[in-house]
Amino acid sequence: MRAVPKRPRTDGNMNGFFRDLGEHIESRWAERDFNEGAFANIAQRALEELPPHKHLKPADLIEHVLSGAPLPEQFDLPGSFGQPPITLFVGTGFYIDALFWVDGTTSVHQHGFEGAFQVLSGSSIHSRYRFDLDEQINSRMKLGRLHLEGVELLTRGQTREIHAGSRFIHALFHLDRPSVTIVVRTIGNPQAQPQWSHRKPGVAVDPFRKLPPRLMRRLQVLKLVERTQSPSEYLRALETLLIEGDAETTFYVLQEAFDHVADAKNLEKLWVRATKRHGARIDRFRAVFEQSRRENAIINRRRSALDPEQRYFLAILLNLSDRAQIMKLVSARFPRRDSTDTVVGWIGGLWNTHFLGADRSPFGLEDFWFNKRTGIRWSPAVEKLVRAALADRAAPTEKEARAVHRTLLESAILRPLFNRAKGR
Repeated sequence: MRAVPKRPRTDGNMNGFFRDLGEHIESRWAERDFNEGAFANIAQRALEELPPHKHLKPADLIEHVLSGAPLPEQFDLPGSFGQPPITLFVGTGFYIDALFWVDGTTSVHQHGFEGAFQVLSGSSIHSRYRFDLDEQINSRMKLGRLHLEGVELLTRGQTREIHAGSRFIHALFHLDRPSVTIVVRTIGNPQAQPQWSHRKPGVAVDPFRKLPPRLMRRLQVLKLVERTQSPSEYLRALETLLIEGDAETTFYVLQEAFDHVADAKNLEKLWVRATKRHGARIDRFRAVFEQSRRENAIINRRRSALDPEQRYFLAILLNLSDRAQIMKLVSARFPRRDSTDTVVGWIGGLWNTHFLGADRSPFGLEDFWFNKRTGIRWSPAVEKLVRAALADRAAPTEKEARAVHRTLLESAILRPLFNRAKGR
């Protein structure tokens, strides 16, 4: 017989509410003989039948913890996933967490557990992916192709299942400060390990890996050389590690080089040396590093953006791969507006206000942004160029306008806006 959920306690008894929710889940899971494969659906239905978002606010959770009220055993005390995570109930083989997110964005990842989550407060861009394996380097690294399969805007009260393993590869970009998610999850599934983290466009690593001791120590010494020796000594150290480095070692050494070698010619020499040993793998590695640089630039800019709409714009540029997807999410968030006008307005707002006076222009327009004293300011002429690029119209004939138009199309940050093809 299916368990009937109890009416949740809403008298301010936080422990009572989550005890009711947890006991309801445990009772229903026991009916299924604690079958891990049944847990995600059980958790999702329980969150919908006893919805936390209808009875609790983030302030209630904060007050509950600060008041000194008793808490169950706390999982993830270092706060590696959540800012912070708060464990609210521990049952037989599962627990319930509230995850706070301030400026957090999760990597593209899969899980080693079953469960479900509900948006308690705020909103998030939720992206789903598929990973096609090309080569397994070792138990800690594999190469393939990551495909974006779907994206949606999640708002308060929406609930989704979590499945262990590669059938549920996803990322969440949290839009509000804070966003809070209630997660119901099993303690773990040994058959779904490791919990791969996927780096676009196609390298997967085990984020909880323990690298071989020799490799760990060599990377630590490499960082020491970068911090204390001359650039030439650092370059020599990089070359030493690349001479006979295996693929995994080469990946992490080249990551260090990409982050710290400023001279393009020296960096190119390292690519050539690594390619002689590892061939086309190096092109994959380089694509990952370049994508990571783009993502970090957007994330860092978003942290200092104050306008909520500008933050949303940066979030969709980070997560989506083409114009159609972007316009779909703009319409989902602002259904009564013209999507193109909205996007053009966001570009204009960032152009003149948030980044004016920065060392670099927001969209890779360094050569044109600082035109001696005044730089290129947002104007009807610039807006016309942006609209032309969004409409795939031919480049203008004037020399500087043509150059700005071309640079817009090549902008790393704005790239998805000018990409009509789906997928990366």
